[in-house]
Amino acid sequence: MKLEKEFWKFIKDRDHDLWFVLDPVITVHKDQVSFEGFSIDESTYGCLSIDMDEFELLEEPKLGTTNIDFSYKLSKKIERFRTYNEVKLSVNPGGFVAESGVMPEYFEKKIDLPETWIKGFNQVSAAASLEGIDVEITSADMYDICSFLRRHKAKESPRYMKWILKPGENIKILFEPFKEVLTLNSIYKGEKEREEKIWGRRRWLTMEKIIPLAKSFKVRLLGFGMPQFIVADMGTMKMTVGFTSWSSNDWVKGTSFNIMGGFIGEGNYPKVYNLLKEERALSIDEIYAKLCDDSKSMCKAGIGMLLKKGEAYYDPIVDKVRFRRLISKELPKEMYETTEVELKVQAHLKEGLDNFKIAVNEEGEYVFTHSMKTPNPKKGKWAYYRTDDFSREYDDTKTELSIDKDGAITKVKCDCKTFKKGAGNISEPCDHILALYLISRKFLKLDLEEGREYKINDIMEKLL
Repeated sequence: MKLEKEFWKFIKDRDHDLWFVLDPVITVHKDQVSFEGFSIDESTYGCLSIDMDEFELLEEPKLGTTNIDFSYKLSKKIERFRTYNEVKLSVNPGGFVAESGVMPEYFEKKIDLPETWIKGFNQVSAAASLEGIDVEITSADMYDICSFLRRHKAKESPRYMKWILKPGENIKILFEPFKEVLTLNSIYKGEKEREEKIWGRRRWLTMEKIIPLAKSFKVRLLGFGMPQFIVADMGTMKMTVGFTSWSSNDWVKGTSFNIMGGFIGEGNYPKVYNLLKEERALSIDEIYAKLCDDSKSMCKAGIGMLLKKGEAYYDPIVDKVRFRRLISKELPKEMYETTEVELKVQAHLKEGLDNFKIAVNEEGEYVFTHSMKTPNPKKGKWAYYRTDDFSREYDDTKTELSIDKDGAITKVKCDCKTFKKGAGNISEPCDHILALYLISRKFLKLDLEEGREYKINDIMEKLL
């Protein structure tokens, strides 16, 4: 961590133009102005949205996007803003202007957006669109969490906080390795008892400065090894913060959330692009309805291509896809073309469901199992000559996935080599787990008997 801080200090001192790339994207929408960006280590995403009603418009705003250097000088300029001073902000293709009437006008010019950020924004949007559980907590609760983190800095593992959620009871958080439990004032309103472990908890201190402004906070938990999103409600302003599952992970290196969201392939991209460019913000269901001649999977793929190209993002506050074009030039094809993992997932989806099974365990979770193809590593190797292994092209894997009734993943397992080499959880899923997740989502609303195993024919009979 110390080495990383020294690296970024070195970059700032030696190449200030390179340092510029770590700064926010500003978008003027019909109903709001948004500011998006990543932390230096790219493990934390932030988006501040301000309702258009908060501004006194001096002229009709033009819709569009720019990105600037949020420099030290601009930071100091904004810190001098006061409620008793009139503040003028100007956003244009060339940059961003701030004037308070007390200090001279300050201008920050537009800078080029790094290509890695486009990939990061794509993964954030895909993750934000996934199902999970929403937990409402008060500003006092967030203060208590941050206060505990300030007073306790763990020097040994494990270093997670475990959220203990029981319907109708106060939310409790167990902090390891201290074995201390913090009881919040907020009541958990969910229907199912659950526990969620969160790593990289010190990043939650990001929320400290906005606690005095916030009316409340909404925490979205997506399950073990998955990201978390926090939305701070400040009235006409909202702050959305997305954390990766562990602080050592970053959004830019992520590759799986777009697949888990079903955003695979190109689909009807031109139609979705033209529709969203005109409407500016639509829910996924509204896009389905307006493009009803195309299948939902075609539309989902088309939306995904917009996310990949940086031409839209998913707003979890209103659950809509917003049009936002990050760059005006054409992206290199390798930035948005279908990846090898996506092609493998698509191939698994075409294998059929003969080996697919569903059961419901004692906790009321759906347990999905499936056998899918994986390349036989022994094929063609002379050590296995005159054996079945020599000519067999594929082996069958055993893949298992548990999902609770809130749609959150609780357990994953696969015996393929790719999964075993990774972290062994959903933060590094293999193509088999991703394919099984996409298949499983279609069956999450079924009313099934506990302890019974259902094959695809049993499921179809139940549906009919």
